[in-house]
Parts: sequence; C-alpha cells; structure tokens
Amino acid sequence: MHRNAIISALILGYLLFPSPSFAATDPIAAFCSSAQAQADQEAKRQCEDYARSVADSQAKKSEKDEAQAAIDKINAEIRVAEQKIKLQNTIINRLSSDIGAKTKVVSALEGKIDRNTGSIRSVIQKVNVKDSVSLPEIMLSGGTFSDFYTQADQYVSLNKELTALLDEVRSQKDEVQSEKEELEDRKDREFDAKQAIEAEKRLIERKKTEKNAILALKTSEYNVAQKILTDQKQKVAQIRARLFKFQDGEGIPFGNAYDYAVKAGKVTGVRPAFVLGILMQESSYDSSDSSFGKNVGQCFVRDRSTGEGVSASTGAARIRVMNPTRDLPVFMDIVGNLGFDWTNTRVSCWITAYSGGKPFGWGGAMGPAQFIPSTWQLYQKRIAKGLGISVEETNPWNPEHAIMAASYYLGDLGAGLQTYSAEKNAACQYYSGRKCASSTAGNTYGTSVMKWVTKVQEEMIDPILGR
Repeated sequence: MHRNAIISALILGYLLFPSPSFAATDPIAAFCSSAQAQADQEAKRQCEDYARSVADSQAKKSEKDEAQAAIDKINAEIRVAEQKIKLQNTIINRLSSDIGAKTKVVSALEGKIDRNTGSIRSVIQKVNVKDSVSLPEIMLSGGTFSDFYTQADQYVSLNKELTALLDEVRSQKDEVQSEKEELEDRKDREFDAKQAIEAEKRLIERKKTEKNAILALKTSEYNVAQKILTDQKQKVAQIRARLFKFQDGEGIPFGNAYDYAVKAGKVTGVRPAFVLGILMQESSYDSSDSSFGKNVGQCFVRDRSTGEGVSASTGAARIRVMNPTRDLPVFMDIVGNLGFDWTNTRVSCWITAYSGGKPFGWGGAMGPAQFIPSTWQLYQKRIAKGLGISVEETNPWNPEHAIMAASYYLGDLGAGLQTYSAEKNAACQYYSGRKCASSTAGNTYGTSVMKWVTKVQEEMIDPILGR
C-alpha cells in the first residue's frame, strides 16, 4: 500500500472510528468525533486537517524511528568491529613480543656458534701444525715422542667435542629460527585479518554517514509535521472553545476546565462533571454566556490582627473577611510564594450569619474552587504531586490547580464512588462539613450542585463524547 493510501486510511479511521482510549486521552480527538464538530462545517474541515496532520506526523515518526534503528544497528556493528580490531592488536602485539624474544635467542646462538667456530678453527690450526712437524724437529725440540703425540691426541679430542657442541647449537638455532619464521607468518596473517576488519569498519562507517543524512532528513520532516500538527491542533482547540465554552475573560474556558477535570479524575477517581458542577456552584454561573469561574471573591483582607477587610468594588469596610489565627498566616504564606500582594488579592466575603445574636463563620475562600487557606494547606503536597510541581507553586487562583485540589478534596469525601448519593453527600460536606441529612443548608447546597452536575454532563460533556 502506498504511503498516501495509508495516510488516507488513517484519516478515515480517525474520524469515523476513533480509538476509545485515544479519544479519552486526546480531548481534540474526542471533540472531532462529536456530533457538534461534524455538524459545524468549519470544525469538520479543521478536524479533517487535524486528522491528516496526526496521520502524517505518525508516518514521519515511523520513518524517523526506522532510520534511527538502522543507525543503532550500524553503531552496534561498529562496536563489534572495534572489539575485533582491539583483539587483533592484542594478538599482533603479543606475537611481536614473542618474535622479539626469539630474535634475541637466535642472536645469542649465532654468537655462540661464532665463538665455537673460532675455537675449532684454532684447534685445527694447532693440529695442522703438529702434523707438519718432522722427526728431526721433534728430536731437536727436546721433548719426547710420547709427549708430542699425547698433546696431538688432546687437540683431536677437543676438536671433536667442539664440533659436537657446534652441531647442537646450530640445531637449536635452526629450531628457534623456524619458530620465529612461523610466528612472523602468523603475525602477517593476523595483520591481514586486522586490515580486513578495518576495511569492513570503514565500509560500515560510510553506511553510517549515509544513514545519518537520512535520519537528519527524516527528523527535519518529522519536526515540520509536528509543527503543522501543533498549529492545526490550536485551530481546532479555538473552534472547540467557541462551540463548548464557559467563556474566557475572568472565567475558565470550558475546554480547559474539562481537560483539567479529566486529568484530575484520573488521579482521584472523581467524575469531571461533578467537579465542574461544584465550581459552577462555588464561583458563579452566568446563563447569558454559559460562563463560570468569574466570581473568585469580592473582598480584600487588610487587617492582620482582626481579619477585617474591604469590599473589592466599593472599598467599604467588611468584617470577618478571614480568620486571623487559623487562615490569615497561611494565606500570607501562599500569596507570598506566588508573589502576590496579600492586601489586594481577592477572597470571598463573610456571608452574614448569626447565632444567639453573635456572628459566626468567616469569609476568606480563595479561587474558583473557594478553598479556605488552612484547607488548601492540607492538600498542597498532593496537589503538587498530582501536577508535577513544587508545593510553593500551587496556586488556588490557577484553574488547573483549583480543579485538582477540589477533585482530591471531593474524593476524600467519598465522591470517587460516582453514585448520586455519594456525590451529593460529598457536596454537602464540601459546603458545611456535614452530610446532607445533618444540615439543612448543606442539603440545599448539595441539591443545587447535583442539578449543575446533570447539566454539565448531559449538555456539555456527553456531546463531546458523542453520546
């Protein structure tokens, strides 16, 4: 099958039969498979381009990986050749050492032969001298015939011994010389083998140069495909935010909020719809533009000793904005780590409540999830771990951080069971600290949250999933 045909098949499969696991991990893929995307001509066109970009990127990655695998194989072959060359060098060096030793032995034996040859020559000369002496000369010398011939016999005997020794030394020399020549022949063979391996290595390295050029080309093509894919993904994301949104501005775009809730749910087991329902209840919902998360507080805390503050809009004095002992020190640490001015960071105002003529409760909740500072502090390490950041970086006003925190908290309250009763009771406890049956106000809150949850699931999430 040709490459273009393969890509076309991938695109068709991507659009008509997206993998459930892929759609679950890629919100853009899930959106492109939804009825809303298919009904919108621009969305459909951009989704087709996105699918084509995905297929092309995957094909380019496969080609790049194939080129890399070829280079890895060549590198392994080069390493083997280098080891063989190293072994050959070791053998050749050892043979050179042995040849050197044999050469020294041959030289020593040659010296011994030369010395023995000289001795034999001297004895022969003396014997020849004896043989040339006449009878009158012997008589005139003053010696006896017996002394003369005894000395001559000694020369002859010595000559025989030296000749035998010379023959033995020559035999040793010939043997060592033969061994030396055999070593030299072997060294030549090993050197030839080394040269063959080096030639093979050079051939492999030339192949590597060619493959490196191919890899560079394929990597460049893959990077271009990735850039096109990223750009196309952004285009689809913009359309997705237009079709499914909670409105930007001060609020949280639905596409982002949903992605954050899905990510948090994988860690905590809490349904994305339930977390988003809580946020809609906590930080307001505007039906005119389907936005939520705009109301993150209407007060500033200003007095460290009393926890009093002012209205963010009018500057009018407000009491009980934040608990000065339980929450304010923690709040100052949180905003200090984030580089915020604690006196000008929005928090919730006190909801007027009296019991027996005395006020109770405090404001001071932070961000779209409306966490009290001391409660946020309890979850900071888990939030940081879930997001892969430091504790100091956790930010209650960051939508992703707030949703992760809310998901952890609601999971601890039992929402991970994903039943209606478990989720409603978690909502009641989120608001009042008690289950629905134990708190009238909490029960009212829980009922309202579950209405939002149903709306979010049926009207906003299900269409994305093509349900």
